[in-house]
Amino acid sequence: MSINDEQGFTILEIVVVIIIISILSAIMISQVNTGNSELIAFGDSLKAHLRYAQTRSMNSDTAWSIRFLNNSSYGLYKDGSANPYLLPGQDQPIVSCPTGITLNNGHDQSNLISFDSWGRPCLDIPGVLRQQSDRTLIISSSTGSFAIPVIKNTGFIQ
Repeated sequence: MSINDEQGFTILEIVVVIIIISILSAIMISQVNTGNSELIAFGDSLKAHLRYAQTRSMNSDTAWSIRFLNNSSYGLYKDGSANPYLLPGQDQPIVSCPTGITLNNGHDQSNLISFDSWGRPCLDIPGVLRQQSDRTLIISSSTGSFAIPVIKNTGFIQ
């Protein structure tokens, strides 16, 4: 009788474990967006402001809108008023993009998104001319971009 007293791992087992760890590490590293944190935070803030304007429109008889003043700022306006209103969490009525971030409002002819009393997105100040197709706002920087789709019939902001 021969007693086999083998202990330890074979080279093949070690190589397989190293390959599995490498694959898992590559997947984990690719999902970390450390360079885009400011871009994502600004995009989330814009989404919250759009939802705020939508909610104000649904709770009143007037249209509220987010007006894009250029590719780096926006404000909240009520029924075509000339002066912007203060948005939640802001110190100034005009919100400016952080340095290096630009904003594309997703429409060539309209520099605003207003909402009617049902919360549907519109292209005019009084909230009458409804958006005929889905609209995507793009926030971009040198490290990437952040898309905010606004669905035409429901006003759902993704």
